[in-house]
Amino acid sequence: ARGLRTGGAASLHEQRLQTLVDTASASYVLVDIMGRATFASTAIRQLMGYELHEVIGLDMFTLSTLTT
Repeated sequence: ARGLRTGGAASLHEQRLQTLVDTASASYVLVDIMGRATFASTAIRQLMGYELHEVIGLDMFTLSTLTT
């Protein structure tokens, strides 16, 4: 799965949100209550040089220290 879900079919709402965020020029990362990335836009590749599957699940501290 690309961003919003880690398995199963995404809802139509989630697919629309994914498309909207992926076409934006800004990079977005959503985190859960524990501070782990649960969603990242595809712009993260240009900003950080990492693929989505490498970012999902990382904590905010780790995300803030990643370099390309």
